[in-house]
Amino acid sequence: MSVLSTLAPRSRASMRGLVLSALLSAPALAETGQSCAFTAACAPTGDCQPVEIETEFGLAEGTGITAFPTADAPPVPAVTLSRGAAPRVYAFAPGDAAGALVTIHGDGTAVMTRHPAGPGAAVMTYFGICEET
Repeated sequence: MSVLSTLAPRSRASMRGLVLSALLSAPALAETGQSCAFTAACAPTGDCQPVEIETEFGLAEGTGITAFPTADAPPVPAVTLSRGAAPRVYAFAPGDAAGALVTIHGDGTAVMTRHPAGPGAAVMTYFGICEET
């Protein structure tokens, strides 16, 4: 016999409401955003070079999570693929790539992979630091 079945009908409805609201609560990102600075880009061959790429994630009112891939690119919708606070994983499609994945670890270190749309194009990996804003 479950705990809910031992409660009066009104109490069961209240308990279900509490459980549903806990399950549907917005993640921590709803209260904050992430600002990331990527400083190294590496090709699959292992060749790395310094870069300066700033990416931000935040909530856009009424549209959910939004990625701001670079200062000169328009914002694009993003999807969170993580369930907990860390690591946070986001997917989005910047204009110059078929897709991008960003993983932000609890200590703020971050990895972004950009997956080009063209045939035979190599995935680039970027390393950087993110902080809550």
